[in-house]
Amino acid sequence: MTDTKREAPASPEKRAAALEIVLRRKADMPKNFVAEFTEHADDAWITANGAQMVARAWTDPRISRAHAC
Repeated sequence: MTDTKREAPASPEKRAAALEIVLRRKADMPKNFVAEFTEHADDAWITANGAQMVARAWTDPRISRAHAC
């Protein structure tokens, strides 16, 4: 058997920062996107309306176009 040591996964903060860097490079993400998105999420994404958000993501063509791969 081979003894392979794996590094511990990065913290969520480090993973989020790495993802932000990649998105800025690849997707031409606006500089203030993360701050604006975080503010929007804090205002609109409360647990009470989570089911509505999921339903809208599946049915709203604007959202599905925005997330098309």
